[in-house]
Amino acid sequence: MRDTEVTTKEFEDVTREAIGSFPLSIETADQVAGRVRTILTYGLPSDYYKTYRDEVRKAQIADMKTMARKFMNDVPVVIVVGRADKAESQIKDALPDATIVHYDTDLKCLEKDTTFCAANNALAAAGAAPAPAPAPAK
Repeated sequence: MRDTEVTTKEFEDVTREAIGSFPLSIETADQVAGRVRTILTYGLPSDYYKTYRDEVRKAQIADMKTMARKFMNDVPVVIVVGRADKAESQIKDALPDATIVHYDTDLKCLEKDTTFCAANNALAAAGAAPAPAPAPAK
């Protein structure tokens, strides 16, 4: 989507789906509460969902690539939550060229010298020392 034009059919299908399925996403009290939470979390206008379908109708096909370039990473990112010792070999089999970055349960990066470690990059930018490498297993 970042580099390929969206066809008119794809655009119309997605737009029709977003508009048509919207009422089904606000049927239950939990769904409505979730929408209120989203409004509060992201500071959206209080009428955001009241005008949602009209705003979707205003979108243009040219907006698709602009938004894709703005919000989609050019390098795919896959997040796997769980024990690395159980999943890492399968990840390496499926994605042999992938860079795997480990985080602990406090979301601290365990790799010391990788440009892919967001936590270390943020710490380095702030002038702090990067997260220490994990201690070797005994």
